[in-house]
Amino acid sequence: PRAPITIVEYTDFQCPYCRQEKGVLADLMKHYGDSVRLLVKQMPITQLHPHAMAAALMFEAVARQDPMKAFQLYDDLYENQERLDRDGQAYLEAAVGRLGIDSARALRDQHSAEIQAVVNADLKEGEGFGFTGTPGFLVNGVSLQGAYPLESFVRLIDRQLAARASGTRAD
Repeated sequence: PRAPITIVEYTDFQCPYCRQEKGVLADLMKHYGDSVRLLVKQMPITQLHPHAMAAALMFEAVARQDPMKAFQLYDDLYENQERLDRDGQAYLEAAVGRLGIDSARALRDQHSAEIQAVVNADLKEGEGFGFTGTPGFLVNGVSLQGAYPLESFVRLIDRQLAARASGTRAD
């Protein structure tokens, strides 16, 4: 939580570009350790991805119980995106069942007004930053729209960390 670098990801669990970026983000987390934290925000593109909203709602429902289990679901959904595409809600329920949390509660929460409000707020926030598709990122407030290679993130993060160390502002 006290990491000097915060990456906010606006994601869609059915988006192939978001799936691609999952590996980039995992590499960043390994490389920078406690210097980077990831916040996941929902931006389901329902016009293209019919199960994206259900996945976003389920992620937030799981996060309400256990944020670390939500990241396990995040990994599962991207690693098995084809199954989500094919089986939709049935796959989500099976994936949550493997997490060792209260699945019935997660299913109830997935359909709750509170969780819908969280996802709607994320969508509005992402649109407010000018994101028109996924993935979208804010790296300490610097906006990146689309899929980027690891090197692009490294340059940006290194610049941010160097500025912090010198007491200057990185633009």
